[in-house]
Amino acid sequence: MTLLTRRNLLRFGSGALAYSFARNLGGFGLANAYAQAAAPDYKALVAIFLFGGNDGNNTLVPIDNTGYSAYARARSLLALPRASLLPIQPGNIAQPYGLHPALPKMQSLFNARKAALVANVGTLLRPLTRAQAQADGAPLPFNLLSHIDQQTQWQTAQLSQPVDTGWGGLIAERLQTLSPTASYPPAVTLAGASAFCEGERIHAASVGTDGASALDGVNPSDGSPLSTALQQLLAFDSGLTLIQAASGRTSTALAEARTLGQAFVGAPALTTAFPASELGLQLQQVARIIQARGRLGLQRQVFFAALDGFDTHSRQLPDQAALLGQVDAALDAFYRATQELGVDTQVTAFTLSDFGRTLQANSSAGSDHAWGNHHLVVGGAVQGGNLYGTYPTLLPAGPDDASDEGRWIPTTALDQYGATLARWFGVGDAALPAVFPNLMAFTSRTLPFLV
Repeated sequence: MTLLTRRNLLRFGSGALAYSFARNLGGFGLANAYAQAAAPDYKALVAIFLFGGNDGNNTLVPIDNTGYSAYARARSLLALPRASLLPIQPGNIAQPYGLHPALPKMQSLFNARKAALVANVGTLLRPLTRAQAQADGAPLPFNLLSHIDQQTQWQTAQLSQPVDTGWGGLIAERLQTLSPTASYPPAVTLAGASAFCEGERIHAASVGTDGASALDGVNPSDGSPLSTALQQLLAFDSGLTLIQAASGRTSTALAEARTLGQAFVGAPALTTAFPASELGLQLQQVARIIQARGRLGLQRQVFFAALDGFDTHSRQLPDQAALLGQVDAALDAFYRATQELGVDTQVTAFTLSDFGRTLQANSSAGSDHAWGNHHLVVGGAVQGGNLYGTYPTLLPAGPDDASDEGRWIPTTALDQYGATLARWFGVGDAALPAVFPNLMAFTSRTLPFLV
């Protein structure tokens, strides 16, 4: 359910207007000359949020005899047959693993060293052992098993209290000086209202893929009676602060939509085919905006895309397979599009999710909310073909279990994962703790999965 918050209200105009411009712009694609105004050090981060809590235990599975036996014994009816798993051999460890059978394209990217996996990542205030995590007064993130709280914490890196700014928006804001002629926000959400892309001074542009919207068909600059009436309505002084703020935000969204539409004009079509799925359409639009980076004057961009449905308390096997299949096809197409645009080493995509899920199955052929989870990172700058972090011991009530059902205590903190991406993006080491407030609690501040 979407809450009617002040932030959502102020953002309404942005999403609606962007949808109306996006749906009729048509396809376009490879044109390095089209975006040649962009600086050579252009970089973009693309966050893909798997809402609901993806089951990492079936995303990445040990396939050696000992590891798979422990997995199958504990997972019971949720265990995937070993023969169905897609084998990968990380180059930095001896342990072989298997990817979920719905991820063949990620297997190919991993083997081509363009994708990496980061094991057991989660919201973490400081390193914890099982005994420490179970002790009274343990330093745990607020409402650890709550969807809304963990979704917010993953987007903001604030684990004790909710805030309005996200770490994507904050790092984009810190590098604004690299884009002195920018005519468009450096942070863009393709998934509606998102804390991830909000900064202290910048707001995120909200862009749709296609389809109807509340303002579908309105061209704010065509001089028609409808557009004139809309402009007059937005200029009306109601005397009410909230309404005036909403009008101002909608006016800004009109201007942003017009700017983006103008940047798209004349662009040739991408030859990369994207799947016509929810996530595929979002990432296709990300590729289009990246192509227009020169006309928009942007040298750094942050994007937020999302896919819902991962809260698999029941029907986990078929539902997760369908969802991961969508991730696999969309993320592969997006990587190929960055190659077509000549920016594959300058764009890094990565997954986020509420939390992992219990190793043990519940009574409804699903699994329940847990903690640490495994994530994908894809791009030409990724030190791919490797597994980073520490994979948990697959033993309920074992050394890595915060409970007795297989809720993994993270061995890599969100702060370390995000700081690695932020440093590659260009944020200096001294500025990282201001974005990731728990970073200093960890000996290793970043991981080596990006060059």
